Amino acid sequence: MGQLLRLSIFLALSMASFVAAGQSSSENHSTHELITAVQRVSYDEVNQLLESGVNVNVSRADGSTALSWASQRPDIHIVTALLKAGADPNSQDENGETPLTLASARGNSQIVEALINAGADITRNRWSGETPLHAAIFGGNLDIVRLLIERGVDVNAKDSRMGQTPLMRAVAGGNKEITLALIASGASLSSISKGGFQAIHFAALYG
Repeated sequence: MGQLLRLSIFLALSMASFVAAGQSSSENHSTHELITAVQRVSYDEVNQLLESGVNVNVSRADGSTALSWASQRPDIHIVTALLKAGADPNSQDENGETPLTLASARGNSQIVEALINAGADITRNRWSGETPLHAAIFGGNLDIVRLLIERGVDVNAKDSRMGQTPLMRAVAGGNKEITLALIASGASLSSISKGGFQAIHFAALYG
């Protein structure tokens, strides 16, 4: 009798494990399809998958989601569709990248604005401590820099690796318009990086 009970329990657990594995495989396949459709910038495919009930927030092994990929593409309509379906605007991948930092670096101001309006946290940084503003300066997009400043981003935030402010990055990159916009918004000229440099030193080095 005891042996029969143990056998029944074993079979039940095996069946449950099999069903769970099947569900996981199906979910991973759907997620792969959704991200692939986003990468192809195929709005119709994305929309069909969303209508089928695919989990819009499931991530790949590196933590990337459909929204993080869409934020690097030029199609605002796909981003809007994903957000409407419940995509998390504050998800982070293995590098701490959020949809907002990715969109800021890529230079699509419409997508940046859509993400912020959907609740993207402008204080959520990469693991390196770089803010969406650092990312926007890397992308060289003045409109996004202005938008982030308008929404209250910290213009004096330092990254955790080198202790550099957005102003230091802008000066080092030789971007005069962004440099002036930052200064006009209260960026500190006296902040010191971990290497002991101020913005003026970066101007001398890279200007």
